Amino acid sequence: MAKQKKTAKIGPQPAASASPQLALTSPSNKSQPDPPLAPLTEFAQFRVLPITVRPLSVSDEHLPSFSHHAKTTTTSRSVMHFLFIRAHESKKPEPNLPNGRTIFVVNIPVDATERHFTRLFRRCGKIERVVWRDRHTEVQEPVLESGAQAHVVFVEEAALNRAMAMKSRKRVWSDELEEGNDVEADEQEGAPCKATSLPRPVGLAKWLKQHFASRPRLEDLQRAVDTSLVAFEDAEREARIAAEGRRNVPDEDGFVTVIRGRGRRNVNIDGHGASVTAARPEEIKKLKPKKKELVDFYRFQMRETKRNQLAELRRKFEEDKLRIASLKANRRFKPY
Repeated sequence: MAKQKKTAKIGPQPAASASPQLALTSPSNKSQPDPPLAPLTEFAQFRVLPITVRPLSVSDEHLPSFSHHAKTTTTSRSVMHFLFIRAHESKKPEPNLPNGRTIFVVNIPVDATERHFTRLFRRCGKIERVVWRDRHTEVQEPVLESGAQAHVVFVEEAALNRAMAMKSRKRVWSDELEEGNDVEADEQEGAPCKATSLPRPVGLAKWLKQHFASRPRLEDLQRAVDTSLVAFEDAEREARIAAEGRRNVPDEDGFVTVIRGRGRRNVNIDGHGASVTAARPEEIKKLKPKKKELVDFYRFQMRETKRNQLAELRRKFEEDKLRIASLKANRRFKPY
């Protein structure tokens, strides 16, 4: 009987030795890699690409309870949006939408821009352009209608294949991504994601921002005017100093450039020699001719002038008579 009790005590030892083996193998299970991500869900020849829109402020109250006298309580909620993508295939060749490099996107958000698609497909490849289907003007970026469509044209054909082979994971819809700050990679690794700046306003917030931007405050206007005047005065002073520095400085050929000054004539700038300035055209027109000396002011001067004129006429008359007489003598006189 005593031997049987001893064997009963020794029997449970193998079970105790098995427990350390389980403890050794348990850490290896945690180091195993995560299962691969699932491909995108297909729906009617499209692939569903889920995106997460940034948190929006949503009111918790019912519509009849709204009042402009009481403050409305809001909460931030993340919204899941679904894009439908497929490779663009057209029977007719289109130069703007080449087959093999274009992806067709449906149900894009209302605030979609080319920067959003650049960020969304940045791991697939470089985007050449985005062709909008429901946007009529290219001057501004208006808010799109719900369910809008667009064609995204990649630079390489391999980018389209990578876009269609994307996996299902969390993607944030945003147009902001700085160098060295990959938001998606941080989210996959579990690191906290910090927003570098506020998102672009859309809807009512966009119109309010444009309204206040078109009507600045008086303080801002006064500050802008003062800044412009100071810049203008600085430019005028620099131009004046540069013009004064060019005075009395001979060029390569030894000539001195004459520059019209502002009312400072015969003023030497550099202290050597006399400065030369050009007169203004309006001043030249105002110059009066010099006064001439009065002639025949007295009566005896007038008589003497007439006497000299008569003596000159007599002398010329006598010279003409002698010349005619000599011509007659030589038979060369022809009065007609």
